[in-house]
Amino acid sequence: MVTRFFKLSGKQLLLLPVLVLGVALAMPAAAERIYRIVDEDGRVTYSDQPPSDDAEPYELPDMTTFEAPPAPDLPAPAAREDDDEDEQDEPRTHYAELAISAPGEDELVRANNGEVTIQVQVVPSLAGGHRLQLLLNGQAQDLRASGGSFLIENADRGTQTAQVRIVSQDGQALMESEPVTFHVMRPSIHAPARRN
Repeated sequence: MVTRFFKLSGKQLLLLPVLVLGVALAMPAAAERIYRIVDEDGRVTYSDQPPSDDAEPYELPDMTTFEAPPAPDLPAPAAREDDDEDEQDEPRTHYAELAISAPGEDELVRANNGEVTIQVQVVPSLAGGHRLQLLLNGQAQDLRASGGSFLIENADRGTQTAQVRIVSQDGQALMESEPVTFHVMRPSIHAPARRN
């Protein structure tokens, strides 16, 4: 099978949008005719192709439309008196969710090359000046998140616990995820190969 690529000249490129527009305008006109066909068993079918040259088009009923009423004006929520006290006690966050999405709880991770990826879900996305920090077995790691995930290189074999926190520019923890325990499986040069 030979595949050919067509090269268009400048004039052809100028005519291409006109051709596409012409085809797009012609399609609705062709699709406007619908034919109702009743076979000898009484089954009704509809088609955009006439069953015979003398077939008459079927008139579709007008489409039902609906215009939504305007949305009501809602009053702004009233400020609570105890809001000021809450802001002094703990930092305010606007995150609805912070969780480790992979690996899952009690998941076995095969890491032949020692690399384990920790994927994080943050809703809504991080605000300016905030960053993610990974804690592995309770210890903060000096890793930067890339696209909502951390790459742990040369991960130790065995059971690990990961947790993620959102940290402000000044290093203050704003929110922490639930810890996730997973198990890293790596081959060992000390373990003999199995023979069947």
